[in-house]
Amino acid sequence: MTTGSLGQGLSQALGVALARHLKGESGRTWVFMSDGEFQEGQTWEAFEVLAHHRIPGVGVYVDVNRQQCDGRMADVLDIGDLGGKLSAFGAVVHEVDGHDVELLARPAETWDGARPLVVLAMTDPCRGIERLRERDPRYHYVRFRDEAEREAYRALLAAMQEEG
Repeated sequence: MTTGSLGQGLSQALGVALARHLKGESGRTWVFMSDGEFQEGQTWEAFEVLAHHRIPGVGVYVDVNRQQCDGRMADVLDIGDLGGKLSAFGAVVHEVDGHDVELLARPAETWDGARPLVVLAMTDPCRGIERLRERDPRYHYVRFRDEAEREAYRALLAAMQEEG
């Protein structure tokens, strides 16, 4: 499902997982979301429901890049110790390098599904494109300032394509 940035993804996945559980079906329901969605109350309400009703088989991967559309999360609305809060809600939490595919897969390989799994994938939104750092702290809704900047990014893209 496409859910956007308003923190609705976990609630929708929770509905799917609950329906499967009530029907006696097994399996896992996966959610991919950003850390910015934890600035939304609906996300925390969904975790509360997950914990209270002990709905099995919900796995969540969070892109933790510490950014949201208005800038750095710490400047807009700091969410503090995300892992600690999610653990308090009963989730099994793993923090991994979000740029390492093997590390991303490992928590799911050993998860028994009884409690929600949350993998905090620590990422750098500029990794591999260092030029983006000149836009810090605003990486969303970026428009080229002028034709010279557009051409600089065009050249960067061409160089990246040549590398491979």
